[in-house]
Amino acid sequence: MNTFIKRFQSFLWRFGGALVTFGLAWIAENIGLLELPIYVQGILSLMVGELTKWFNGYQSLKGRTFLGGIK
Repeated sequence: MNTFIKRFQSFLWRFGGALVTFGLAWIAENIGLLELPIYVQGILSLMVGELTKWFNGYQSLKGRTFLGGIK
């Protein structure tokens, strides 16, 4: 059963990655509709990167993985 749980978590991780990729592709196609300057898009992407870095550190302090599993 433990193997099944690990494989299911792996599937969820990969599925989440696919969703993020599809989402980013959709945003990249439609970003022009927002009419934001390119530097604002760069700043927003850096902010999202810092947010995920903070969340990873926050989860590590609690002894958990990025998705919330116990280490």
